[in-house]
Amino acid sequence: MDMNLKDIVGLFDSTASRQMTFWNIYWIVAIGVLAFLWKEPRDRPLKITLIVGFVVFWLSNLFVVASLQTRLVDIAAAVRDYVASVPTAIDPKLRSALKGMEAFPLTLVIAFHFFVSVAFTLTMMFSRVSSSSQQPSAESQDDE
Repeated sequence: MDMNLKDIVGLFDSTASRQMTFWNIYWIVAIGVLAFLWKEPRDRPLKITLIVGFVVFWLSNLFVVASLQTRLVDIAAAVRDYVASVPTAIDPKLRSALKGMEAFPLTLVIAFHFFVSVAFTLTMMFSRVSSSSQQPSAESQDDE
C-alpha cells in the first residue's frame, strides 16, 4: 500500500484524536468515581469494589493509551524521516510545520498516566467509610 504524506498526516491526526478520546474517558471516570466516594461515606464492600474496578479500568486504559502513543511516535518519526529525505520537494512553510509534528515520548506518557492513576487510587482509598460498615468498637464488645 502506497501512502502519501497527506495520508500519513491524516493517520497521525486520527490516532491523536483516538488517544484524546481515551484520555477524556479516563478523566471522566476517575473524577466521577472519586467524587462519588468523597461525596458521603460509603459501605466498605462498595468502596473496595469501586477501587478495584478503577484499578482494572486504569490499567486497561494505560495499555490502550500506550499503544496509541507508540503509534504516534512511529508516525512522527516517519514524517521526520520523509521530510529529511526530500529536502527540495516540500514547500518551506510546510516543511517547518511537518518538522514540528512531534509526539511525547512513550515513557513520559506511561509515567504520567501511572502517577496520576496511583494518586487517584490513593485518594479513593482515604475516602470515608460509612459507620454501618465499620467494625464494632471495643466498647460495644465489652457490653456483651
